[in-house]
Amino acid sequence: MRSGAGAALGVIPLGSGDDFAKLLQPGSPAARLARNSVRRFDVGRIRGGKTCHFVNGMDLGFGAHAARNVAAVQVSRARILRLVPKIMRGAHAGEPDLSMPRAKRVLVESDTPLVVEAGGEIVFEDARRLEIEVLPRALAVID
Repeated sequence: MRSGAGAALGVIPLGSGDDFAKLLQPGSPAARLARNSVRRFDVGRIRGGKTCHFVNGMDLGFGAHAARNVAAVQVSRARILRLVPKIMRGAHAGEPDLSMPRAKRVLVESDTPLVVEAGGEIVFEDARRLEIEVLPRALAVID
C-alpha cells in the first residue's frame, strides 16, 4: 500500500462471497459512483519473507491449538455448536466462551510451518515467522 496516490477503489462484486462488497452501502457500483462518497478502511499487512495485504480477514493454522484450548476449559460440544450460528452472523462478540483480543501489531513464530489465508487466498504455505499489522484507514473505497 503506497500512500499519497489519491485514488479510490471501486468495487464491482463478481465473486462467490463478495464479503467486502457487503460492507458498502447498498446499490449498484454505478449508484455508488454517482453518490461520489469515499470511505476509508483499515488494511492488514503480513510480512514473512514477502509482504501481502488484506482487507477482510486472515487465518492461521491454529485450529488444533484452538481445539486443545477448548478442551482445557471444558467447554462442551453443545456450547460450541450453539455459537456457530452466532459466529456466522457476526453476533458472537461478548460471548463468555470466546475472547476477542485486539492488537495493532502481532508477531507469530512457529516451529512447524503454518498455512496462511488472507482475503480468501492462500498467501503463505509454510510460514514460520509472520509480522501482522493494521494500517489504519489506508484504503479509500468508493461507497
